[in-house]
Amino acid sequence: MNELRPHGRELLEAARRERTPSPDQRERLLSELLAAADPGPASGAPGGPRKLRGAARLLLLLALVCAVALALYGASHAGR
Repeated sequence: MNELRPHGRELLEAARRERTPSPDQRERLLSELLAAADPGPASGAPGGPRKLRGAARLLLLLALVCAVALALYGASHAGR
């Protein structure tokens, strides 16, 4: 890969700074995510999450492996 010129490096650094949330934003987002993920007793959900068994678990695992493989393939060929 060729080295970037100083202007190109500055652009990349500025994009990274804009993309990365501040610690306060990160903490707020994490607390909101955790609150949304935990429905609590008031939601009326009976007994908590269901457990997958047998074929359903295998299909989910296979789908996740395929998704990761596809993402890695896409990332490796994105710059071409």
